[in-house]
Amino acid sequence: MPPTRARRSIVVASAALGACAVGVQPAPAQPFPVQPVPVQPGDASGQPIAPRASVPRGRDPWVFSCIFEDRAGTIVVAFGQGLFGAFNTATGSWSLLWHGDIELRGKVYDFSQDNSRATGTRLLEAPRIALSLPDPSAGSSPESGWRFSNVKPGPGAWVFATDPARDGSGEASAITSPAFDATPWSSLYVAFDELSRRGPARVEVSTDDGESWNAQWFHSCTHSSKDDEWQWNFKRIEPRSKAMRIRFVQEQASFAKQLRAIRVFGDQPAWEGASNTRTAFRGYHVGPAGSGVTLVLDVFSGAALPVRVERTPDLDPGSTPQQPRFAERFRVSGLRPGQSLTLALPAQAGTTKVVYAATGARLESRVMSPIDPLGRAASDRADQHTLTFVNNGEATLVAALLAAIPEQAPIPKQAPGPAQTGGTR
Repeated sequence: MPPTRARRSIVVASAALGACAVGVQPAPAQPFPVQPVPVQPGDASGQPIAPRASVPRGRDPWVFSCIFEDRAGTIVVAFGQGLFGAFNTATGSWSLLWHGDIELRGKVYDFSQDNSRATGTRLLEAPRIALSLPDPSAGSSPESGWRFSNVKPGPGAWVFATDPARDGSGEASAITSPAFDATPWSSLYVAFDELSRRGPARVEVSTDDGESWNAQWFHSCTHSSKDDEWQWNFKRIEPRSKAMRIRFVQEQASFAKQLRAIRVFGDQPAWEGASNTRTAFRGYHVGPAGSGVTLVLDVFSGAALPVRVERTPDLDPGSTPQQPRFAERFRVSGLRPGQSLTLALPAQAGTTKVVYAATGARLESRVMSPIDPLGRAASDRADQHTLTFVNNGEATLVAALLAAIPEQAPIPKQAPGPAQTGGTR
């Protein structure tokens, strides 16, 4: 869907701001032509000039940086034909490929605390959910594995006890998560929405299956101005163990807390080498119209010098809006004799089926672990495909995506998320 003139100008401004925010210094891009926009003239009364409802955007791909689905420094690429990609600069890999549109939200776009998100059909997705507690619905019972002390399900939120007699009685109101393995995650965050600014919620982390709760803790920020509006909280979890638990505590009944959208999410490493593999994103550059975008990163493994990887994604020539085909060219330099690097590819999301084909690199697949009770996303349970590089030079990857995409009607946007205003994040 072509953006409006105002939307396009916002995106361009966001790209510059986003690059500064994450310290990325993109290589200079070649200028591209922008079509003039016919407008209706304003009048002497000071009425604003009214642009046309929409105009063709100046180029494909359309590339910018933003905070996307709780991840800062994401590079979003609109390839055309409704296909979008979100590149995670922290892992050097794609976190999401989808068909539809992007809802631009946040301080740059609508002055909200929300951030931008995908709308439409999610096609390929990297693992992202370590743990989640669904919000209660009418007649629902507490989720298996979660422990609730003086907390009951309410209309769309978990309600903490408000009986002052419980203060100091040793029966603090709390929600305690099941134990989960946090060691596969390179970054991990806890997030939730809270209601009531009478006092903060206390969040505690245990690395010994709940025997102690001093590994990490923090207080929520509460709403800055209103007691009856939801406030979003977001915090990085530093410790790791195979038996982690998270606990949400109301320290005084008078706080009258309610919590919803409780989740623990993060990133798993996408690149694997001999040992201690890590990545450093070096920026991206966009060539003349039609030549695409190239994402540049260095991959470090052990004490070896970095391997430079340049990734140029695009639509495959056989792609159609109803049967998208995603293609990517890799240019690898710096591999030493006997050295190899393996990239975990994003897994199919929902009912999507993917057929991969590769040249110049070894394509393999393995079955992931079965469904567990921790509320993990479908992408964490699908077959995992990997691409292994053993030689310098070029390699190509093509992903044929089979998904239920409407042929004519535009992809409907998801309903707006709950209002989350005020405070700081």
